[in-house]
Amino acid sequence: MLGGKRVKWILVIPAVGILAFFGPFMFAYSLRLSFFHWPKIPTESPSYSGLENYRAALIDPNFRRSLLVTLKFAGFGIPLQFFAGLGIALALNRLGEIGKKLCVPLIAGSMIPDVGAGIMWYLILSYQYGPVSYFLDLLGLRKIDWLGTTAGSFFAIVIGDSWAAIPFMMMILYAGLISLPKDVLEAATIDGASGLQMLWRVTLPLLKPVILVALVLRISGAIRTFGLVRALTEGRPGGATEVVSYYIFNQGFTYWNLSYASALTFLILPIIMFVIIAFMKVMRGGIEI
Repeated sequence: MLGGKRVKWILVIPAVGILAFFGPFMFAYSLRLSFFHWPKIPTESPSYSGLENYRAALIDPNFRRSLLVTLKFAGFGIPLQFFAGLGIALALNRLGEIGKKLCVPLIAGSMIPDVGAGIMWYLILSYQYGPVSYFLDLLGLRKIDWLGTTAGSFFAIVIGDSWAAIPFMMMILYAGLISLPKDVLEAATIDGASGLQMLWRVTLPLLKPVILVALVLRISGAIRTFGLVRALTEGRPGGATEVVSYYIFNQGFTYWNLSYASALTFLILPIIMFVIIAFMKVMRGGIEI
């Protein structure tokens, strides 16, 4: 038994060591880089610029626009994903053993990488060749240029993100539902609680910690969304779908403003922390379900 534990620790130590070294190292290096001006000519050396990158970020209208797009993206997408995931999880829970078997194929969408989902939805919503346009044309209806308009492209990234996030939400909430104490649910049923009362007064309050975890993970994921936007819209049209992570990517690797991109990253970090902490406080004490 002890020998087996030693083997496990030996296998884990290299991975832990790599993370323990590169995590703090990359954090410190990126932070240092944000206080310098990174030259676009390889022969030149970086020059110290102090807080100039941070000052530039605070007055950058494109950065503020990308933040607003990200907040809208999360504000529209996360409620849709939560309620859809909760509805499916409740339906699976009522099906008993059949629901457990159906859970596996239903989570397939969450296993596809963001870039793959973006390419798939790009092909589906293509104005010229996509199946959506084909069926609209078949029905004699006007085709919609989903990826060529502000509203259409924003709708596209929300739906593309939800396609993968709804199964993720469903999986977490379903796991929470099947782990709820059966005696409490049975007692509520004996007391004559209706289905809606059972859901509102018993199931959701008991599920509150699981809901909190699911929503915190989705908020973090929505703010960090990159691959889907990169493959589906590339921030078009006119920056209408340029979320903050994609804006930072463009600054760093399209325009080669590495120092500015690092400063943007460290400005985003406290925003993410503030949003998540505020949400957790509201969920834990401010709102009684």
